[in-house]
Amino acid sequence: MQPTSRRNLILNTTQIVVWAGVFLVPALVSGTMTSSFHQAWMVFRTSSRILVPLFILYCLNYYYLVPHFLYGEKGKAKWFYIVNAVLLIGWHVYHFWPHGHPSFPEDMDPFWIKNIWAYQVITVLSSLFLDVLVILLAVGLRYVMRTNEALREAEEERRKTAEAELTWLKHQLNPHFLFNTLNNISSLTQIDPDRAQESIGQLSDTLRYALYDTDVISR
Repeated sequence: MQPTSRRNLILNTTQIVVWAGVFLVPALVSGTMTSSFHQAWMVFRTSSRILVPLFILYCLNYYYLVPHFLYGEKGKAKWFYIVNAVLLIGWHVYHFWPHGHPSFPEDMDPFWIKNIWAYQVITVLSSLFLDVLVILLAVGLRYVMRTNEALREAEEERRKTAEAELTWLKHQLNPHFLFNTLNNISSLTQIDPDRAQESIGQLSDTLRYALYDTDVISR
């Protein structure tokens, strides 16, 4: 299995485990404290009404909207915001729009009953906050994955470039190249001994790099 596929598998498995925990932990805690399966089931049903839309919103963003629109082709990012805005507005209008006479929890504070609009506004804002938080979580995870992938590709590109340069350098170190270089240095010894000595040092460095340093890099 490729490293990228392995990392994606680990990340997807981790997400499944985390979401399973988010769904099950409240019911397990309630069932443990009350020793009542019925109570745990009621808590699971109640929390699921809130968590299922969040889970769908997260999956939609993580697996489709973020990679295809936000981080997809240039010019498509606007559709990420448009689709999410339509989803959030449509869901909140459907879920919170009054259907008949509003009902209140039995233990609701009378203050909120008298100020029902304030209560509804706070409820909508709280729900909207959770929705935006889930979207940001999907965006953040995709950003981390995208950054790691870009770093991996850059490192791979650097490695390929280095290998190509080393291959080119080794191809230059053939007998014909050495013969010409030594002849040039031999001529320089009579014309410019200092320059000949400098050329010998450069040739020595080149040979050392090609014969020893390249093996270290290739490993």
